[in-house]
Amino acid sequence: EPENIEVIYHPIFDAYPNEISKEEARKKLGIPVNKKILLCFGMIRKYKGMELFADAMEKLGNDYIGIIAGKRKSKEVATYLKKKEKELENLIVVDKFIPDENVQIYFNACDVVVLPYTSITTSGVVSLAYSFAKPVITTNVGGLPEIVINGKTGFLVEPNNTDALVKAIKEIFNMDYEKMGKEAYKMAKERYTWKRLAEQTIKVYEKVLKNEDK
Repeated sequence: EPENIEVIYHPIFDAYPNEISKEEARKKLGIPVNKKILLCFGMIRKYKGMELFADAMEKLGNDYIGIIAGKRKSKEVATYLKKKEKELENLIVVDKFIPDENVQIYFNACDVVVLPYTSITTSGVVSLAYSFAKPVITTNVGGLPEIVINGKTGFLVEPNNTDALVKAIKEIFNMDYEKMGKEAYKMAKERYTWKRLAEQTIKVYEKVLKNEDK
């Protein structure tokens, strides 16, 4: 029943180090400063749509560089990604766990975070991207349309559609994507705080306890 559902959004990540510039981060990764850098971050799983990201990089060409970074959880997906990495000059696959202290390198190096999920409820990676003031291109699935404001903090595209993903990537670079990232950070700092999460969680417990007393 709707009255029994409470929604508590994933808070912003504000505990990760965030001390290096875009130039420093790209230098650490050995990638050019003047390229358009896209990041697909998180564990390599089937529902993440990372194969679509790799296919999109093939269509985008060498003005763009795509980075996939995360621990391998699906051997099938990881094998496909490593194969595409060998074929393409503009795809980098880092299939290992990224330690907390290195997360800032990947997010500060990129311009835009791309998360082409085929199915999901919500995503902690969106909150992580927002904490580094990065706009997000993701899919119109699950609760993602509630946290990615189309045209303001990023773009929403249909899932399993490489052409739509490519179009959105090209479009965001024709806009002020840095301003979109700042809007994302501002929204997250206002709406998705740990204090608010705590307050909402307490209210849920209070509601349950109140009903039990009846």
